[in-house]
Amino acid sequence: MQTPFLAVYDDLKDGAAATAVAKDSSGRGALVVSEVAFAYVLLVGAGLLIQSIIRVLDVDLGFQPDRVAALKIDPSNGFRPGKKTRLL
Repeated sequence: MQTPFLAVYDDLKDGAAATAVAKDSSGRGALVVSEVAFAYVLLVGAGLLIQSIIRVLDVDLGFQPDRVAALKIDPSNGFRPGKKTRLL
């Protein structure tokens, strides 16, 4: 059998824990709202990025890329005017 002092102490302790949970749950709610907002911003950004990539791929280049030659120049190879260099 508990003494009245211990019963009051247990009741106060349970009440303090409930208050702490209530205060903590409001912080959790704000965290959940911010996470959902952040996820929404990321989804909208990803959608806009994909839309932009699709538009870039549809742009007319103005030339036929299958008839283009590429040339690599390495400036660290000591390129000087008049010096013959080997093309890759």
